[in-house]
Amino acid sequence: KVTASGLAPGQYAFVETKAPAGYVLNTEKIEFEISDSSEGKPEATDAGIAI
Repeated sequence: KVTASGLAPGQYAFVETKAPAGYVLNTEKIEFEISDSSEGKPEATDAGIAI
């Protein structure tokens, strides 16, 4: 689970840079967008990461 706050509308990406011992590092870039109409409206989003 990843939590981010205070992000302005725009294009973003998650990139895993460190993994716990015993886990494989996933360096795949997961891109997402926060639209102008979402500004100031916190919402959970599925970034498409399968566990």
